[in-house]
Amino acid sequence: MIRVLLTANAIYLPGGSLSGGDKRFIEIFKRIAAGGQFQVELMTAREGAEAAHREGMGNIAIHMLPSLAAQSPIGLAFDYAMRTLSAIGFIAGLRTKYDLIYSTTDVLTDILPAFLLRTFGRPKPGWVAVVFHLIPSPSRRSGSSIGNWLSYWQQRMCHALMKHANLIVVDNSLVKQGLIARGLNESRIIVAPAGGVDLPRMESAKPSEEKFDALFVGRLHPAKGIFDLPEIWAKACEQMPGLRLGIVGNGPAHYRTALADALAVAGLSGQAVLLGSPETDRLYGLLKSARLFISPSHEEGWGIAICEAMACGLPVVAYDLPVYAEVFGGAVQTVTLNDRAGFVEKILELFSNPMLRQSVVEQSLAVACQYSWENVTKLEEELLLAVALGDQSKLQKAFSTKR
Repeated sequence: MIRVLLTANAIYLPGGSLSGGDKRFIEIFKRIAAGGQFQVELMTAREGAEAAHREGMGNIAIHMLPSLAAQSPIGLAFDYAMRTLSAIGFIAGLRTKYDLIYSTTDVLTDILPAFLLRTFGRPKPGWVAVVFHLIPSPSRRSGSSIGNWLSYWQQRMCHALMKHANLIVVDNSLVKQGLIARGLNESRIIVAPAGGVDLPRMESAKPSEEKFDALFVGRLHPAKGIFDLPEIWAKACEQMPGLRLGIVGNGPAHYRTALADALAVAGLSGQAVLLGSPETDRLYGLLKSARLFISPSHEEGWGIAICEAMACGLPVVAYDLPVYAEVFGGAVQTVTLNDRAGFVEKILELFSNPMLRQSVVEQSLAVACQYSWENVTKLEEELLLAVALGDQSKLQKAFSTKR
C-alpha cells in the first residue's frame, strides 16, 4: 500500500466556507482512500480537520496542528506563522516513512513542510504540488494592498521551492505557461481538472423552498467581483422589478459588512440576500430552485462553483476570463471584464428569452457532466501511482493525453 501525506495547513474557514482547492482535495482523496491502494493521512489545523470530517473524510488519519481563531488580517498572519512552525516541527519529528507528500495549496504553510520532507526525508518521498491560480501583481488587484503584496510574494517564493517537486498539477494552460516563465520545468507540469461535480448527490438534493431568481456562490472578496453585484442587480431590478438574488459564501468580516452596506445603499434590501455558507445539500437545493447563476469574478483559476451551477441546470453569466473558454467552451455566457451594463443585458436576455435559456442549459449540462469527481479522481490516482512508483512511462502517457 502506498502511503501519502497531505499538507492542508492553509485551510481557513471564514463562516465555514471551503475554497475550491480545499473542496477538490477532499473530494478526490476521500475517494482515493476508499479505493484501498493508498493509505492517506492528513496534516492540517483544526479548521481542516472539521472540514474533512464534515465532508466525509472519516476514513483517513488526521494529524491536527494548533491554530488560532483569528479574524483580523494581523491575527491571521500570526496564525499562519504558528501553523507553519508547527508543521515544520511535525515533519522534523516524523518516524513514519511516506511514499508521497501532496501539498494541497501553493501557500507557504503547505509548501515549506513538503519541500523539507522531499529534501531531507530518508527515503525521499515523491512530491506532488498543485497550483490553481497565479495571483496578479499587487498593482493590478483590488483589495488590501498589503494583503495583496504579501499574497503575491509568498506565492512567488512557493513556486521557487516547487522546482524540487516531482510533479506540479495545474488547472489550465495559462497557469502552466506562467510557471514556465518563472523557471519551472515544463516536463514536470501537467494540466488536469481542478474541479468536479458530485452528480449523484446533486440528483438526490431536493429543490429549496426558498427560491431566488439568481445565485452568486463564492468567497466574499473583491477579486470575486462582490462589489460589482450591487450595481448589476439594482439595474436588473429596474428593468424587472421583484427579482431576488441569493449571495452564498463568506469571507473576512470587513468585506461582509462592506457588501451588506453597498447592497443597502443600492436599495436592494430584500432583493439581495446574504445567505452565508449553507451545507452542501442545501446549496444544491438552492441551485436547483434558481433560474440563473451569476459570477462577476475578476480572476479565476477554474470555476468549481460555475461547474456545479451548470450541473444543476443553470445558465451562467460571467465576465470573460480566459480560463472559461478552455474549461467550459462556449457554455458560459460572458461579457467583457468590468462591463456591468453588458452583464445586466445578458441577465435580462436570459430571463426574457426561454428558448435561448433552454439552449444554454442543455449545453451547460453536457459540459458539466464531463467533470464528475469519479473521472477527476481516476486521473489524479494514475498520476500519484506514477510518481510513487517512479513509472515514467505512465507519466508520459498522462502528459501525452492531458498537457
